[in-house]
Amino acid sequence: MIDNNSKSLKILVVDFDGSEIDTINSIFVEIGFNYTIINYSEFDFHQINDDYKLLYFMYNDDLTFLKKLKSQIQDSLTNCNIPILFTIKPDQIPSVESELHGCVLDFVLYPYNLYVLQNRIKNHLRLINYKNEWELEKQHLEMLNKEKNEILAIAAHDLKNPIFSVQLLGKTIRDDDSLTKNELYEFSNDIVISCDRIIDIIKQLLDLNSIESGKIKVDIQKVNIIDSVKYLIELYRFKAERKHINIMMNIESEGSVITDLSAFKNIFDNFISNAIKYSPHHKTVKVSLYDVGNRVVVDIIDEGPGIHESEQPKLFKKFSKLSNQPTGGENSTGLGLSIVKKYSELINAEIFFKNNKNGVGATFSVSLPKS
Repeated sequence: MIDNNSKSLKILVVDFDGSEIDTINSIFVEIGFNYTIINYSEFDFHQINDDYKLLYFMYNDDLTFLKKLKSQIQDSLTNCNIPILFTIKPDQIPSVESELHGCVLDFVLYPYNLYVLQNRIKNHLRLINYKNEWELEKQHLEMLNKEKNEILAIAAHDLKNPIFSVQLLGKTIRDDDSLTKNELYEFSNDIVISCDRIIDIIKQLLDLNSIESGKIKVDIQKVNIIDSVKYLIELYRFKAERKHINIMMNIESEGSVITDLSAFKNIFDNFISNAIKYSPHHKTVKVSLYDVGNRVVVDIIDEGPGIHESEQPKLFKKFSKLSNQPTGGENSTGLGLSIVKKYSELINAEIFFKNNKNGVGATFSVSLPKS
């Protein structure tokens, strides 16, 4: 038997005099090959595209067509990468190999055995299918290697500065006996801020790894998200106050939804963190909960620079660092929104972005089904 993937690979069959079309049809129909038969007078190698994975020439006693075929192959952009199978007599093989030197050639001897022809074609299609799978796996491994290098670059670059800062401040506190109480407090506070940056980076890397490795299991159930929203707002209020940013909350929904509460909290945590991180000092961040039909929507509205139209396609993609910079020296790995995207897919939530109509700031939203 031939697998379904191989059956989907398309074959172009070139006929010369029509004498064997019925036989060829019976072979292909029996196994379910995806094929097209064309008369050689209508055949042009330049018309072959990636849809065709195997080119089969039925038997022809006159090989004068080879020179024309050779000329077409030499002019073709395919460079004869497509395998070519011939039904020919043994004494014709040297002529074909001579004219089509460098092509991927195979032969079925004439008069052919139907079983041999069937299985030769099957094997070609299997090899093509294996090659396609290998190419896909190769691309996947190359992508994983690239992502590994990017993660290492993040760890090396983004962790280096806060770690060095902690080390320097710690040495200063240890070695300088003249520091005042206020100076000790300021240095200690700077250490806490640097440690927060380190923890945030490590948390994002661990979250991403856990999601992609399938270690995170969601528990979809009826929950109320209002208390979680209020808790996270209070958690970020201190960071907001350091930048003189006011957080306002407007609740017009009962907040009862069907979701995984932990995953929702990760989404909301990232949105409100970004709103504070990219908002200028002395601005306002608004959080709104409201109903739209059978869903509950949570908006996080900031007064930052918004997202430039050319950069919007990068949103929610891994390692996408946009031109906007945090306004208080905060850290950005380019991972946060990609993690949000993955969490939203796990719990079937909908996430949205839009620049505000007044041209000031942006709105990030998450929509969840009502319970």
